[in-house]
Amino acid sequence: MKNLLTCAVECAAKQYMLLAELGNLALTDELTGLCNRRGFMAIAERQLKLSHRTGRGMLLFFLDLDGMKKINDCFGHGAGDQALQRAAKALKITFRDSDVIARLGGDEFAVLAIEASNNGEAAIRARLGEDLKCVSAGETRYALQFSLGAVRINAGSNAFDQ
Repeated sequence: MKNLLTCAVECAAKQYMLLAELGNLALTDELTGLCNRRGFMAIAERQLKLSHRTGRGMLLFFLDLDGMKKINDCFGHGAGDQALQRAAKALKITFRDSDVIARLGGDEFAVLAIEASNNGEAAIRARLGEDLKCVSAGETRYALQFSLGAVRINAGSNAFDQ
C-alpha cells in the first residue's frame, strides 16, 4: 500500500509539472522567449485592472521591426530569425523585468511599461536605439531599427493619451 501511495504522489507531481510547462509553452514565443500574443493579452489585462485600482500610469508600445522582408529575402530566414532574437534581446535590455514584453507575431512586438513616468517615453526610445546598436554589434549586412508607436494609459482612468 505504501508503494502504491508513493507512486500515486510521484505521478501527481509529474503531472503538475507537465501541466505547468504546457501552460508556459502556450504563453511563450518559442523563437524569442518573450510572451506571445496570448500571454501578452492575459498579463496585460491583469496589469490594466491593477493599474486602474492603484492609480499607476503605464506606457503601451507597439513596435514593428523594419526591413524584415528584405533580411529574409536577401540573407535567408535563419538571418531573419537571428534579427528577431536580437530585437527581443534589445527589448529585454531596454525594459524592466516588471514590464510585459511580447512578440505578437511576425516582426511585431508590444510592451506594456508599468509605472512609466510622464517623460519616460523619450528616454525609452533613446535607450532602445542604443540597445539595438549594442546587440547588433558585428552585424554588417543590415541595421536593426523599430518603427514605434506609444500611448500613455492614464492612472485610474480608462483614458489614453497619444
